[in-house]
Amino acid sequence: MSPPPQFCLPFGSTRVKQLQLQHPNDSASTATLTSMTSAATKLQFTEDTESYFQSSPAQTSPMPSRTASGGSVDKPKGLTRMLTWRRHDSTSTLVSDEPAFGKKTDEPTEILDTTSRLVALRKKMLEETIDYFIIPSEDGHLSEYVADSDKRVRYISGFTGSAATAIVSKRSAYLFVDSRYWIQAEQELDGNWTVHKTGTPEIKDWLDWAITCPRGSKIAIDSRMISHERATKLYKGLCERGSKLAHPRQNLVDLIWDDRPQRPKNPVFVQPVEFTGKDIKEKLSDVRRWIRKQNAAIGKDKGVTRHASNASQSKPGATPPKETIKRSNTSPNGASGKLSSTPPPQPPSAVPARMNNPGVKRSNSSPSAAAGPSGADKISAVFVSDLASIAYTLNLRGSDILYNPVFTAYLLIGVEGKTTLFIDKVKVPTEVRDYLHENGVSIREYSDVWTFLRAKQWGDGKVVINPDTPYAVSLIIGSSRYSVLPSYIEEIKAVKNDVEVSGMRAAYIRDGVALVRWFAWLDQKFSQGYEITEWEASEKLTNFRDDELRAPGAPKMFQGPAYENIVASGANAALPHYAPSQGGSKMISRDEPFLVDSGGQYRDGTCDTTRTVHFGYPTVEQAEAFTRVLQGHMAIETAVFPAGTSGSQLDVLARKALWRDGLNYLHGTGHGVGSFLNVHEGPHSFQSTTPLQPGHVITNEPGYYKDGEFGVRIESALLVREVVTKRQQDEDMWLGFERLTQAPIQLKMVRASMLTKDERQWIKDHNNNVRKTLEPYLAEDKRALKWLRRECQKGFGNEGKGSAGLSIEWD
Repeated sequence: MSPPPQFCLPFGSTRVKQLQLQHPNDSASTATLTSMTSAATKLQFTEDTESYFQSSPAQTSPMPSRTASGGSVDKPKGLTRMLTWRRHDSTSTLVSDEPAFGKKTDEPTEILDTTSRLVALRKKMLEETIDYFIIPSEDGHLSEYVADSDKRVRYISGFTGSAATAIVSKRSAYLFVDSRYWIQAEQELDGNWTVHKTGTPEIKDWLDWAITCPRGSKIAIDSRMISHERATKLYKGLCERGSKLAHPRQNLVDLIWDDRPQRPKNPVFVQPVEFTGKDIKEKLSDVRRWIRKQNAAIGKDKGVTRHASNASQSKPGATPPKETIKRSNTSPNGASGKLSSTPPPQPPSAVPARMNNPGVKRSNSSPSAAAGPSGADKISAVFVSDLASIAYTLNLRGSDILYNPVFTAYLLIGVEGKTTLFIDKVKVPTEVRDYLHENGVSIREYSDVWTFLRAKQWGDGKVVINPDTPYAVSLIIGSSRYSVLPSYIEEIKAVKNDVEVSGMRAAYIRDGVALVRWFAWLDQKFSQGYEITEWEASEKLTNFRDDELRAPGAPKMFQGPAYENIVASGANAALPHYAPSQGGSKMISRDEPFLVDSGGQYRDGTCDTTRTVHFGYPTVEQAEAFTRVLQGHMAIETAVFPAGTSGSQLDVLARKALWRDGLNYLHGTGHGVGSFLNVHEGPHSFQSTTPLQPGHVITNEPGYYKDGEFGVRIESALLVREVVTKRQQDEDMWLGFERLTQAPIQLKMVRASMLTKDERQWIKDHNNNVRKTLEPYLAEDKRALKWLRRECQKGFGNEGKGSAGLSIEWD
């Protein structure tokens, strides 16, 4: 997918303009400090009308199926859920029947005039005596991608990207975006806005900027749209400057957004255990077992109380204990490898220590007997606000957010077996209601969550929240009744079991077949003289995925795109998050690099693949940039590393070849991927310090972007697995990667003279393996089969190209 942000750049950028960091003298604030406790007493979410309108339930299934008919191909051995397609040789086209139709599609996108909206917002700010109002792009669950009803940044600014923070003062308006959106923000905003580029030495992120607002300022934010961890940091920083953090009872943007879309009411549905590998009872039992381990740990701490407000701190400069890494022959989900270590000292915001390393597999055995805490000190429940974690735990899926099969809800899991799902009941069909009831899950209305938390209706004891829980939750619960721990559900969700891994492999083969058929279609249309826009190509790619491989009578697996297709030609490819529109896309050029970043959502897996190709002949500069990116891609995929290694420790491998030529990219190298869930998944990534472990799926997507000219990115999804090394000891565990993505790499873009012999052989093997994997599924599409074989058996580049068009490959 479009690459993740680079939150902490390990380098500076001499090309980044020096940015103005002064805050305008908007006005002197008369705000005074108030305590977080008083803020909590004013915070009320008894009804959700502050943020959402009501709507009627959806009348149709959110993901309709299309009946297949016609022939099939022989199913290859070894894939139990691979599908066959209905008879279709992909000869249909979205383009005109005229070889060179001329439809003007590159007119500039209209820029929104935000003047009236900012005037209305500032009027509300004046009524609340607010000096700065912060508007994050996240929703009340801190989701990266949100429903239309939560796109407040887009409404107030006109910016269409998925990640940004707007800050409006009495006289100015600022938009904070990371490197993925620097160019896009400049293009989309009107003159009322100033773009601040985050992730640079000048501005790390919006929070640090906000803390430096003039002393005595009153800064406000909807407490549901900032995490506990970041809100605590912001509150502390503002207090030190004599400023105040306030939380209006209603979101000010919602108050001025007259035509705000209704909150989605699409029905949820069950994700069968044949795709998940674990049923709901097993998952809930895992969480409750983990709670008991935390209580056992507290019992061993001899009365030391730990919670967010008064956690004991380790001594400054203390050296953390060294980890002891050993191999285990057993694993709860079929992937061998388990690490054990002494728990490190806890930071001030943590409570109590997890009993095993966060990057390792856990044993399902019960913890050793220990006297746990009682009464108010014990942990009684876990509160879950993350939508993907709720969907994973309950084996449910939805369609409230475009491209993300999740649904809006909150979840509370009690240690004694009581589980409560807060959701709009109209979204729960009878069969799902019965399913939840059978598994001990009660249902309450979505807006009831605030009354439930305020009244402490879970009973005695504390509730576990994680650092990314919305701040509104911790404010309402009160610091004496919650403990802050990293999300256990997020950790176990990230480790795919054998069933999920099998499904991911099948999904990537299915997605690879669609990509090959699409590239073959493009190639033929261009050779026939057609002109095709980026938007037309994007729509056709989705059509090929929809025309999926499946056996007669088998259920439809394709559920829609995993994210908005990035189909970009030339200069548009230099925008990491570019997405073509019907009226604003350009014709695909034969003289510039062409980038496609796209993936499908399937019942058995989520896909994310990027390839860069050229339909003509690349320049030396383009080919050299592509080759350096490819070398970084190869370095990551071929890496072998000891257990306990994090993605951040491997990140430099992807950049080394680019750095050699003074090139770089400012986004992250890769992210975790869900199993028919969100395409961005944590806690692991190539920016994270979370150790990689068998079962993690992570993307490998280095790139290079030359503003206004072209962009290159190559992305494949990788499965972390255990490998055997030549001289490893019996108790050592070494890890490496298995590539899931099945899509060839275009050799035309490669300069072979820059590669080592091993690198040249790797590329040949890569394409040969892709060809062997996909050929059986292309028997009925002769055009696609011919294209695949040609692309995978070509020689390197055109640097030895003679007048006769002969491509010479040097060994």
